[in-house]
Amino acid sequence: MNTLLLSLILAFGAGQPVDQQDEARTLFREGTVKYESADYNGAIESFTEALALVTDDHVRLSLLFNIAKAHEKAFKIDRDVTHLRQALTLYRRYLEFAQSTGDLGEELDVATNIARLEKQIRIHNQVEDNRARAEGPQVPPPPPPPPPIDGSTNWKKARNTGVGLVVSGGAATIGGVVLLTLGSTFEGSAQDQVNSLADEGVPPDHPAWEEGEDFIASERRRGAIFMGVGGSVAVVGAVGVGVGSYYLVKSKRLREGSVSATPTFAPGFAGVQISGKF
Repeated sequence: MNTLLLSLILAFGAGQPVDQQDEARTLFREGTVKYESADYNGAIESFTEALALVTDDHVRLSLLFNIAKAHEKAFKIDRDVTHLRQALTLYRRYLEFAQSTGDLGEELDVATNIARLEKQIRIHNQVEDNRARAEGPQVPPPPPPPPPIDGSTNWKKARNTGVGLVVSGGAATIGGVVLLTLGSTFEGSAQDQVNSLADEGVPPDHPAWEEGEDFIASERRRGAIFMGVGGSVAVVGAVGVGVGSYYLVKSKRLREGSVSATPTFAPGFAGVQISGKF
C-alpha cells in the first residue's frame, strides 16, 4: 500500500479548507491503523470517507489505489468475490482518472492488477457455475419396449418400429460419444487456464492459485459426470439400434411370407400348428 506517499500528500495538501484536510487526514490515519491490524473492511470504510473529502488529484489517485488493495486483502479473509469485483472497478477508475489528469505513476502495476483480477474473477465464476450444475445433464430414460410382434402384425408396423429405434438409437449413441469426448477435455482445459497464471507473474501465495485448484477440481467432477452420462446414453442408443435392427429383419420376413395359425388334431395330440414362409 502506498501509505508513505499518501501521508506526505495529505500532510502538505492544498486547495481545500483546513478543517476538511484535517478530517481527511484523520480518516486516513484511522484507515491505516485498521489496515495494519487486518481490519480491511474498516480500512475500506475510512479510506472511502476520506476520498469523499479530498479534491487533490494525487490524493484521490492514491486513495483509490489503497482502497483497491484493502479489498484484495479482505477477499483473502472472507473469500467474498464482491471484494475482487470492487477492487477491479477501483483499479479501472484509477487508470481512467490518471489518464484524464495526466498524473501517471503506477499505471503499469494497476494494469497488471486489472488483468490478474479479471482472470481470477472469471475462474471464480466458472467454479460457481459448475457447482450450480453439479447434478449435470440428466440421463434420458430408456425407450419403452415396443409391442411384441406376432404373426398377425403388419410388416409396415414392424418396419416403422425398427426404423424409429435405429434412428433414435443412432442419435443417442452419437450424443453419448460427444458427451464422453467433451467430458474428457474439462480437466485439461482448466489446468491450462490455471497454469497461465504463472505466465502472468501471479505469485505462488496469491489466492488466485487456490481459486484455480478449486476450478480444476470442479471441472474434473463435471467431466466425470459428463463421461458417465455419455456412457449411459451411448449404451441406451446401442440397445435401441440393436432392437431396431431386429424389427427391420422381422418386417422383411413378414413381408416376404405369410404367417398363419391352423388348429391341428391328431391321435394323442391337439394344438396349433404355425406355418409360414421365412
